Amino acid sequence: MRSLFQFLVVIILTIPASLNALDSIPVDPSFSRQTIGTFIEYIEDRGKKLSIDDVVVSEEWKRSKTESLNFGFTESAYWFRFAINNSTGGPLNHLFELTYPLLNYVDLYVPSETGYTPIKTGNKYPFYHREIEDKNFMFHLKNGPGTSIYYLRIETASSMNFIPILMSQKAYYKSMQTQLPLVWIYYGLMMIMMVYNMFIFIASRDRSYVLYVIFILMYILFQMTLNGYSFQYLWPNAIWWACNALPFFMCMAIFFAAVFIRDVIESRHLLRSLDKIFLYFIMPLSVGWAIASLLVKYSLAIRVATGIIGLLAVAQLVMIILAIIKKSRAARFIALGFGGLVFGIMLYVLKTFGVLPEIFITEWGIQIGSSLMVVFMSLGLADKINVMRRELKTLLTEQQESERLAVERAEYLEGVVQTATGLTDESIKASDQLQKITDRFTDLSMEQASTSEEMSSTFEELSASVDTIYQSTIHQKDEGEKSKALVEDLNIAQKGLIQESQRVEETIRKILDSTGSTADSLQKMTDTMHVINAGGKEITTFIAMIDDISDRINLLSLNAAIEAARAGEYGRGFAVVADEIGKLAQATSDNSKEISKQISKIISDIESGTNIVTGTKESTDVIFRMVNAIGSGVNSVRELMTKQSSALEMVIRQAGIIDTMSKDIASSTKEQKNSMEATQKTIDRLSEMAMEISQANHQIIDFTKTIHEKALSLESVIRKPV
Repeated sequence: MRSLFQFLVVIILTIPASLNALDSIPVDPSFSRQTIGTFIEYIEDRGKKLSIDDVVVSEEWKRSKTESLNFGFTESAYWFRFAINNSTGGPLNHLFELTYPLLNYVDLYVPSETGYTPIKTGNKYPFYHREIEDKNFMFHLKNGPGTSIYYLRIETASSMNFIPILMSQKAYYKSMQTQLPLVWIYYGLMMIMMVYNMFIFIASRDRSYVLYVIFILMYILFQMTLNGYSFQYLWPNAIWWACNALPFFMCMAIFFAAVFIRDVIESRHLLRSLDKIFLYFIMPLSVGWAIASLLVKYSLAIRVATGIIGLLAVAQLVMIILAIIKKSRAARFIALGFGGLVFGIMLYVLKTFGVLPEIFITEWGIQIGSSLMVVFMSLGLADKINVMRRELKTLLTEQQESERLAVERAEYLEGVVQTATGLTDESIKASDQLQKITDRFTDLSMEQASTSEEMSSTFEELSASVDTIYQSTIHQKDEGEKSKALVEDLNIAQKGLIQESQRVEETIRKILDSTGSTADSLQKMTDTMHVINAGGKEITTFIAMIDDISDRINLLSLNAAIEAARAGEYGRGFAVVADEIGKLAQATSDNSKEISKQISKIISDIESGTNIVTGTKESTDVIFRMVNAIGSGVNSVRELMTKQSSALEMVIRQAGIIDTMSKDIASSTKEQKNSMEATQKTIDRLSEMAMEISQANHQIIDFTKTIHEKALSLESVIRKPV
């Protein structure tokens, strides 16, 4: 009770001062509707710590000078107060409206018997939580007669910008009857334009129309969210989405507007540099921030989104102006549409700041401007259709001419098709034959590769054999040179032997010449011996000595015969015989002295001497015959040696020829060895070429299959009925 008493005392004490400082709003029975911005005072609560008790006794109130209260984006909470003088004679039955539907927390403190009763609302509460279901914040004031002071606390992350309006219920209903039809006419027009252009897209498949439809849809959602209709009708219970959707729809609407304008005015051809800036910087920025706006604080999201819209709007306006300069018809209609929207926004802003009065055109400037925008943009698309129709008419004329030419070409192509049919059959046959040839070529290449490998191994063995032959030929050449030297030595010896044979032949000839005289001498000696034998009896005394001499002569004859036989080699034995004969002569001289002494003995030996002489004659005849035979043999030997000399000369010549041939064979063998090495390299290359041919053959096979398939496809196309 004590605290209540203290509160009443404070109220009573402060009411006079408050009433003196605050102008009240007069409300009589004729009151209908009034904007009360200039009747309102406010306090900025920077720390958000002030309570209703604090602001009631505060002396820091400031008076508003405009009908629209605009504090922009602020982190502070604001307290407002206004007074109403009820002179209707009964309870107050009026409505208090705040025209900005995006305020987060709105608390109206209504005076009561116990102080002030708060009425809480805002878009942080579900829509059904509101006292009056309206897109704006509406409060029902029911105080009795007299002056009443109302306090209002507002805290929001969006822009704190609203117009306070006091109206009677009749004025509210009248306003609803006036506004709602216009609102739904506006949104109906937007929906009609969207559906109309969607049907055109379905018919024409021109992507400009679907981009335009998406832009209209994004703009409708943006406009409905800004005006509070989306929270009222689309998602009344989605508080988070209702509080954060506006930056998203703002960015998406301006993004699709940019995409649509780029496509319609064909900026990628007319304005390439600016188009790249749009494509790689501005447009990705808007889409990126549309997504980021759902993740960051709303106060930051709405500010950045507003800046992006301003940037894109200026860039689009520059692009449109440049496109108009470059004679773009579509850019003219888009410029008119944007001009209408900008004009409507300017009227609304001027009305909001109190520069222009609140009339129909200022109140509905944005809607009128956006309607003009969609209409002129649709006209731009329609003009595009007209241009396309004219181009189509031109194309139809050209098509008729083309059809005439096509008929002529069809007749020509018919003949070509017939020719192609024949060529196709021939191509298929040729393809089959080419396939067979390719298969055979494959077998041959494989066989060639195998043969090359075998030939390579054979040539390796042959190269080794040739190398052995080459080494043997070199050895044969060396041995041939040695044989040639030996033959030459043999030839020299042979010539010496021939000369010695000639000397022996001359000696034997002399012996043969002396053989006749020797035979005569022996005959005479035989006759003498017979005489001696007859007179042997007379010279008996000399027989012994004669026998002795005869023995010596016999021995000398035998030695002469032996030495004569040996003279066939060298002929030196006759010197010994001569020496012995000399000695014999000396002995005979010596013995002649004794002959007288021995004559007696000779007589006795004459008879035996005669027999011995006879035998000697017979032996001498045999020797003579043997000497004759030796002479004949010497002749034969001389002839054989002459033939042997000729043969040796031929052998020497042949040895020279063989030596020359050996050198030629060695040279040829060396060249053959080099050729074999080159041939080995060639065979290795042939083997590599065989492998390459095999690989190429596989490619030929694939190409042949492709030709065959294409020929079959061409045949099916040609034979396909038209």
